[in-house]
Formats: sequence, C-alpha cells, structure tokens
Amino acid sequence: MVRRLVLPAMILMAIGACAGSDGESEPPTASAPGSAMPSAQSGVQLPARILDPIVADAATRAGVDPADVTVVSAEPRTWGDSSLGCPRPGMYYTQVQVDGYQVIVSAGGAEYDYRAGSGGRFLVCEGAKPSL
Repeated sequence: MVRRLVLPAMILMAIGACAGSDGESEPPTASAPGSAMPSAQSGVQLPARILDPIVADAATRAGVDPADVTVVSAEPRTWGDSSLGCPRPGMYYTQVQVDGYQVIVSAGGAEYDYRAGSGGRFLVCEGAKPSL
C-alpha cells in the first residue's frame, strides 16, 4: 500500500497587535474553542485547529485553566523533515518539507515550545531553547 503525505495549503493573515484600554500592548490569553488568536509578537493569526489543541495541552501540563494560557509568540515555519525541527535521538523522520508553526506559550509560570504541522499534528519540543 502506498502512503502519501498530503500537505494542505495554509493561509496566513497578519493582523495588528491588540492594545489594552491604557494603550499598552498586552499578550493575548487563550480564547474560546473554535476561535483563532494572534500571537503577541508576530501578529500571525493561528487557525483554531492548531491553537485549540496546543492551549488545551499546555493547560493540562501546567495544571491551569485554558484561559490562563498565553501565546508568547507564533511564527509560520517550513520544517525540513517530519520531526518539525525537534528530532529525538534514535528516531528516523520522513525527509519532506512540512509547513506549519512554532508556537511558544506560557502557562503556570513555564514556557512551552510547540511545533505544529499545518494539518494540526503538534509536539512539544522539550529541552529545546525556543528559536523565536
């Protein structure tokens, strides 16, 4: 059986940073499921199919409510293989370009480095220094 990896096309929308009532920029916190949220640094609007599972995972890891998860930064990336830029020793990865995102979130006083393919698959890149 031949397996094919199909990478769906991505559409990115750039939007301005949100400003608080005092004119100061504030990083966004997690929003309701099914919504998209811009990153504090990049202005990239993440699709809900990418953001919602990341926020839920970070909240579970940190033991906090999903509303207390903050997106620190999010950038579109093209990963050089299926490791999404976070290879694990002893693992082999498909050598194919994968469009997706690197998303750094803060929850419960810790930052988490998420790597996501455009199809929604994500992983936490543990032990890696965020490159954003």
